[in-house]
Amino acid sequence: MSNCYKFALSGNDSGGKACILDAMAFAGAEMPRHIHTGDDEIFTLVSGSCEFWLGDKYVTPGLGEPLHIRRGVEHGFRITGDGPARYVMILSPGASEGFFRAMGDTGLTFEDDGARIEAIAAHHQMQFTGMAPAPLS
Repeated sequence: MSNCYKFALSGNDSGGKACILDAMAFAGAEMPRHIHTGDDEIFTLVSGSCEFWLGDKYVTPGLGEPLHIRRGVEHGFRITGDGPARYVMILSPGASEGFFRAMGDTGLTFEDDGARIEAIAAHHQMQFTGMAPAPLS
């Protein structure tokens, strides 16, 4: 995934209502398609560029433009352009917070550790569904 996460708000700090992650991903990084079964998500691109797979189509979020992803909706993204991208994710109520904490601590990669990552995801109410398809444009 090549992402770095900073937790701006934990589920514990919010009384189990939400968690907020401030993240940085490097050029070419990709978050495979997945669903959250226990969280709604708001994804906001702060800098850089990305293409986002949402449901059944690609969208290109503008800077500061929040994308609302309801639980159960398949989504994923890849960082485009030559530089890194920074984004903020709000997960409510924060069921998948543990996945992002675990990924930050392990250094696992999908290429080498896919089955282990999928097991961690399942434990935190996430399910991976595949890599993002080729862009539609």
